[in-house]
Amino acid sequence: MLIGELADVAGVTSQAVRFYERKGLLPDAERGSNGYRTYDESTPRAYAFYPGGTSLQRWHRALLRRLMEAEGFAVNPEEWWHFDYKDWRRYAIGNAAFDKIRRRG
Repeated sequence: MLIGELADVAGVTSQAVRFYERKGLLPDAERGSNGYRTYDESTPRAYAFYPGGTSLQRWHRALLRRLMEAEGFAVNPEEWWHFDYKDWRRYAIGNAAFDKIRRRG
């Protein structure tokens, strides 16, 4: 979501969002490769049980959820795309590039 979209959702101007960031009322936004601020989706569309979208979009969300849950993951109720593994608390947080991870044989 870009700054204008966030401003529309919040009912303020883009300038107000920038002001809130400067004052520390909002965390600094991540920036895309083009330098534009990007924000997480923070509307009802993000919720796992959001009923909207096209029938194909709903079908894809349901398919993803079924497959992830079959492997022991649980959907985050506030973000349909965010899944946690059942034993996630047992694992340290990692930050390794995929090309640096070796396959176990």
